Amino acid sequence: MKIADFFTKTRNFLNRRVAELFGLCIILLGLSLLTSIATYSPNDPNFLVNKNNEIKNILGFRGSVVSDFFFQSMGLISYLIPITLFFSGLNIFINKKYIIFIDNFFYTILYIITGSLFFSFFKNESFFLTVNGNGGFIGSIIKDSYIGNILKINTDISYYSLVLFTIFLFLISID
Repeated sequence: MKIADFFTKTRNFLNRRVAELFGLCIILLGLSLLTSIATYSPNDPNFLVNKNNEIKNILGFRGSVVSDFFFQSMGLISYLIPITLFFSGLNIFINKKYIIFIDNFFYTILYIITGSLFFSFFKNESFFLTVNGNGGFIGSIIKDSYIGNILKINTDISYYSLVLFTIFLFLISID
């Protein structure tokens, strides 16, 4: 009986430490993504531009490529993703439940869709995201679908509902 109890306690101890390690990894991923996105420069070399310019991104070439990918695909809503990752990792570290990451990832996908659609439909002009605009190519694809026609029915209601829905989903994703 004592051996079974020992193995149960050992398994619970290891499970908690692995959850803490996973939470710390998610926190570090969020902080590095925030650093990469915050130091983004459109003139840095990336997938589209392969110039011999000096890299201004703090994380170097990899940071430049990652931040360009996030901005070109999701647009300005990319600033919220590292915040979600940070708080998800913090919640996993404190509560030691892996399901938090899956829940937050689901809501992150939803606010990426609504936020990219908002920026692509209403605020698409950009000075530093010249290829795909403020909504990224995700927002452009969704805007060109039938959902864009639905938003044209009443743009005032669409504007405020997309803003509120995106904020609501973001707040749910950070618990």
